[in-house]
Formats: sequence, structure tokens, C-alpha cells
Amino acid sequence: MPRRKFQLTAAFAALLVFAFAACSNDSPRPTVGLNPTSTPRPTATPVPSPTPTALIPTPTLAPRPTATPTPTPTPVAPDVAYFALFDLAEQLSIPPNSVSISGYERATWPSSALGCPVPGFIYLPAVVSGWTVMLEAGGESFEYHVDEATERMVNCTENLAQLASAVNIVELAGLRSTTEIEMRRRDATGAYALKTTVTDPARIKVIVDTLDVPVLPGPAASCLAIFQLVFVTPAGNQAIGTICGGKTRLIRGDQSFWQGQDANAPLEFSTAIGPYFSDEPLPALPEA
Repeated sequence: MPRRKFQLTAAFAALLVFAFAACSNDSPRPTVGLNPTSTPRPTATPVPSPTPTALIPTPTLAPRPTATPTPTPTPVAPDVAYFALFDLAEQLSIPPNSVSISGYERATWPSSALGCPVPGFIYLPAVVSGWTVMLEAGGESFEYHVDEATERMVNCTENLAQLASAVNIVELAGLRSTTEIEMRRRDATGAYALKTTVTDPARIKVIVDTLDVPVLPGPAASCLAIFQLVFVTPAGNQAIGTICGGKTRLIRGDQSFWQGQDANAPLEFSTAIGPYFSDEPLPALPEA
């Protein structure tokens, strides 16, 4: 029994020796700390998933609404336009509804001629305000000038047509250089006799100025002129006859521009020469 116990103890001791030897022959093991530091793993930056791009539609410009134009009210023609309309209708002997107003505007003229003098009339300078009125009738255009108070109204289309055929005696006969005027009248035999001679420059100018306007020649009257004025000029004498029968404004001459016609002188001409002949009665003369 005691022998067996010794054998076990010896065996155990031998085992320890063997284990110790084995351990002493191996490389020393690394010491492991109680709190070993672990190597941090690199943090991966998360890559965001691509956000799908939404397709943005190209904006379409909405068409602008077309503005409806506000109709401009047609201005009412002034009363003077209708005065002109009725006057033209009367001149043309047509119904007033056959004449239309095509335009009108305000105007200002330098004399009572309203910009359209009538041949054979003298107009004093004076600023006159009024209207120019355009009319249509029978496919033709007519221009009227009417003063503000409708006291004067002229058919310019007609007057300008007359002016195209008018003549200025003073200009064509060279009367502005007159040095004297011989006033003659027919006697009982029908011959011209000298009554007086005007030599005063101021009086000569008054007489000449009354003729210094366009006059419209027309058919010659079948009568003899009672008075004759002989204008003495450096270029020669120029004779003008006046007053024929009951035609107190008639004038005529033998200059070429008359072409055998007569004209009506301005009323102012008869007034200017009247004092030189008023002391004797008009002779009774036979018709030409």
C-alpha cells in the first residue's frame, strides 16, 4: 500500500518537470494587457445615393392677350363746317346730303380775304381766325374758309381758279412808276377832253394802289367808256377807260393783256377818281 503512493507522487513530479522544460525552451509570449487597445477601423464616409434629377419643363410664355383698342369717338364737326356744306350744295344746285365733310381745322389769315381773295376786291390787313373746311361732292374736293363768327365764308377752290385767270393792271402796265395822271372824259361829241391832271405823288399813289390787285377779265360790254385815265410813265403812256353805261366799276384798255375783254375794278378805284369828275353830269352817250 505505501509503495503505490510513492509511485504516484513521483510520476506527478516528473510531469511538472517536463512541463517546465517545455515552457523554457519556447519563445516568450507577448504580454497581453488587461485592456488591449484595438486598432480603430477606418470610418467609411457614406456616399449618398444619387438623387434622381427631376426634369424641369421649359416654361412656355403664355401669349399676351390682345388689348381691345378703345374706339376713339369721332369728333363732331363744328357748325361752320355745315354752313360751308349748305353753301356748296346751293352753289352746285345739289341736295345737301350729296356733300360730305372730309376734314376741318382751325386757321388764321392775315386779312379779311381769308387767304382766298376774290379778283377785283381790296382787303385791308387784319388777323382773322376761323376754320378751313374740306368738302367732297361729285367726286371733287372743295376747300372753304370760314371765319369764327361765320360772317365771311369763301369757296377757296373757286376763288383760286379765278385768280389763275386774273390780271394785275398795275404790274402788267408798269403803273407803279406813274409821274402824273391825266383825267379825261368824253364830251358831247364822244371825244375825250382833258379835265385835270393829277401831279401830287400822294394822290397818284392812292389811285394806283386801288388798281394794284388782280382783276378778272370777262366779256366786253357793248358800251363806250365815259372816263379815261392816262397814266404817264417813263416807259410811255398807259390809257385805262372806266365807267360804261350803268357799269360804274368797269375798266378796259387797249394793252395786249386785255385780249379785248373788260374787268371790274375795285370799288375803291371809283371812289378815288370820283372827286375829279363829280362837278359835271355824265354825258348821254350812244351805246357802242
